[in-house]
Amino acid sequence: PAAALRRELPPAYVSRISSAESTTAIVGQVVSGSGDLTSTLTAASARASSTTFRGQTTLGNAVLDSAARLADAQLDAIRIVSKGTVTLPGDTGSIPVSIANGLESPVTVGLQISAVPSVRLSTSPIAPVTIPPGSTVLVEVPARVTGSEPVQVSLRLASTDGGAFGAPASLQVGS
Repeated sequence: PAAALRRELPPAYVSRISSAESTTAIVGQVVSGSGDLTSTLTAASARASSTTFRGQTTLGNAVLDSAARLADAQLDAIRIVSKGTVTLPGDTGSIPVSIANGLESPVTVGLQISAVPSVRLSTSPIAPVTIPPGSTVLVEVPARVTGSEPVQVSLRLASTDGGAFGAPASLQVGS
């Protein structure tokens, strides 16, 4: 009935719940020993999707906001610190990428690399890297650049199943 439809959770609100669940999954895959945290975040998503919040999405949004701040704080503490220009000794070489872990737990992250235009850069697959608490690790990415002009490269952190997170970092790579 129309009265019941009006009481359903709005699509934008359901989308926020889905986003919170995706972020929780990334935290669980990346941060070692995050079981208690992911349980808390999962419970927050479940509460927000409860029928209790039909007609009270303001309260549900407050629950989602709190969970998002907690999850984002974890993921924001892991970042790519490399930037600037990298010049390879020829058309092949390694791109040095520094990844910092500001958490008190080890993290395991992947790295996604893209270039504009994409045909100018080829890289080998990069295995996930484990970074100890409070440390920075240097990852050497084997690469091949075609052409004489530098190519714009975007770097993103990813969970072990490929879910990208964090702000992308940019590099210029030339030969």
